[in-house]
Order: sequence, then structure tokens, then C-alpha cells
Amino acid sequence: MGMQVLMWMAEPKLGREFFFGNTLIYIAVGFLIGLLSSFTIQLFFFIYNTIGIASAALWIWLLIKTKKTAIEFGRDAAMLALLGCLGLLLPRHH
Repeated sequence: MGMQVLMWMAEPKLGREFFFGNTLIYIAVGFLIGLLSSFTIQLFFFIYNTIGIASAALWIWLLIKTKKTAIEFGRDAAMLALLGCLGLLLPRHH
């Protein structure tokens, strides 16, 4: 998170993209692996959620502050679609 804050201070648009990536990782870990329901150490759970929620909040704030364009949203949507397709290729364990 410290590196992302430094990137945000140096170049807000690049920091915004780092926070976007961090938010995606937070969501992916939470839903795909089911980590949210399997935390046994409460402090780790607190830190995980604090970083994830803070990243999402900063990303939303930077969306507004840096005035993200439609083309940039399209690029992010294409990246999410690609990652979603790759996620569907992962083997499922029942």
C-alpha cells in the first residue's frame, strides 16, 4: 500500500490505476478463494479489509479527481473481461 501511495503522490492517474488493481485483487481473493469466511486470525482479517476498502475508496475518489475518460473506462472493462475469461478457464474443485 505504501508504494501505491507514493505513486499516487507522484502521478495521480497512475496511482488511480494501482488502487484499481488493488481493489480487483481484494474482490478476487474475497470471492474466488472464499478467504473472507476462512479467516481465523481477526487482526489479519481487519488488515485485509482495511487495505481493500481503503483502496476502493481512494480509487473512487481519484476517478472523480483525475476525471477518468470513457476510453480509460473502456480499457479497464476490456481488462476485466479478459481476466474474467481467464478465471472461467481455471479448474473448479467440487
